[in-house]
Parts: sequence; C-alpha cells; structure tokens
Amino acid sequence: MKLTPGKRKGLEAVSDSRGVIAAAAMDQRGSLKSAIAKNYCSFTALQTDPLLVKLRSTPEFGQLLSAAKECQKKFLEERDRSKK
Repeated sequence: MKLTPGKRKGLEAVSDSRGVIAAAAMDQRGSLKSAIAKNYCSFTALQTDPLLVKLRSTPEFGQLLSAAKECQKKFLEERDRSKK
C-alpha cells in the first residue's frame, strides 16, 4: 500500500511511539449532544480535544459548542448560588 506524505503525517499525528492508533470509529455528534443534555458540560474539551478536530469543521459543531457553553454557564451559576 502506498501512502501520500499527507496521510503518513496524519497517521503519525494520531499514533503513539509504537505506531499504535487508539481511536474509536464512531460519530461523536450524537454522543456529545446526549452528554451535554445530561449535564456533561464539555465546553473546553470541545475546543481543545485533538480527537474532535474533524467535528469542529462540521455544521453541527457550533450548536454543540453553544449548548456546552450554556450548560457550563448554568453549572457555574448553580455552584455560585450554593456557595452563598
């Protein structure tokens, strides 16, 4: 099998020093939407997790990010209220 330099670089970016790729092949949008609805406020992770790079270029990403931000905002407001 022949790999282009770009594909090789991509594979190297997602593999460890032994060349092992640890990944799950699934559509993450539904899982993330469900997690956010259940108060997993993954706002920062959505922006920084390297496994979500492709998701960030989808039309649904903005909606997921907004939902996660709102979830985080509600969590922080509730946390602050409970401290009083």
